[in-house]
Amino acid sequence: MSYMIIENNFPRWYGNGQGIESHWSNFSLTNSNIEGNIGNQAGGGMRLYNSNPIITDVQIDDNTALDGDCFGGGIHMESSNPIFTNVTINNNMAQSENGECMGGGVWAESSAPVFINVEICNNQAWTRGGGIVLQGQGLSEGPRPILNNVIISGNISRQGGGILLEDSGPIFNNVIISNNAAEGYHDGSAIYCDAICSPILNNATITNNYVTSEENGVALVLKSFEDAPILITNSIIWNDGISEIYINDWDEEESFVYVMYSDIQYGWEGEGNIDSDPLLNDDFTLQANSPCIDAGTADLDGDGQNDITDYYGEAPDIGAFEFEGSTTIPGDVNGDGLLNILDVVALVNIVLGYADPVDSGDLNGDGSLNVLDVVALVEIILNP
Repeated sequence: MSYMIIENNFPRWYGNGQGIESHWSNFSLTNSNIEGNIGNQAGGGMRLYNSNPIITDVQIDDNTALDGDCFGGGIHMESSNPIFTNVTINNNMAQSENGECMGGGVWAESSAPVFINVEICNNQAWTRGGGIVLQGQGLSEGPRPILNNVIISGNISRQGGGILLEDSGPIFNNVIISNNAAEGYHDGSAIYCDAICSPILNNATITNNYVTSEENGVALVLKSFEDAPILITNSIIWNDGISEIYINDWDEEESFVYVMYSDIQYGWEGEGNIDSDPLLNDDFTLQANSPCIDAGTADLDGDGQNDITDYYGEAPDIGAFEFEGSTTIPGDVNGDGLLNILDVVALVNIVLGYADPVDSGDLNGDGSLNVLDVVALVEIILNP
């Protein structure tokens, strides 16, 4: 199925998956929109049962699951292993004032979905899991849910603003989890782990998540067990409240949360960890002087073999995005790709205050643009 618009469907009496409902099917859907649909209780936009569809270049937006206990405003899946690529799951809602509603964007039970280049943003769940709920998969036999290059942002719920995990062991690679909101201090604005959970987070950037009822909260509320450890590597967890990680292991003498080569605000014990402002740009890339550059590890599982081979510099960076270096040519003040007298004129104008400073004009690296940089530029042009 391709180039479809599935919109504004709703049940006369009772119905799930008002956009698409699939049982025991392995269909494909590309270049389509599923928008504005309403389902009673399960899957406003899409409901999957024992189905493994391939969904590519699809928008699943503005759908609603409501009435009583409701699950999966955008997508509801059970015993299914779909693959989503280049998909948006935005502005969906699981909403009811007289029941438990979970998974504003996605609700997945006993399923191992794969999300690649997916946005799960601005969804809302009345009780738990504003962005996505993953339950009952990935702890023992069977595949794990996988999220690669996924943005989970702007979602809201009472508990687990971005993500709720319950008896689940997903793998997160190069994900952004930002600006999600939960209600209270221990409700997990970014991730809330209930029961047993064993997520693996590699190169995640978790930042700017918050709680709505108190001034400060906790980004990650985790429960760990010896048979289900939590592994966090090469990740930034920063600016989410009074604390970044809370271990909810009241019945355990030892924590099984392992954090390595990560930048954790307020600090966290573990090999290679730092506590320094990551110096993020607005798009969560790293600034050129970020302490996270070359501060990660290529060996994610500690077996002595490199799991990451595609990186710049001496080691992988911490965070979701690898810093690829500046493309600016030192001295190319006018940005034309050449070094000549026109750049000298442009730099003189900057020094005299007639134009705004540019980084390429700081030839001696002292943080200011002055006559010394003009002299250095002339020297470079005369003696290339």
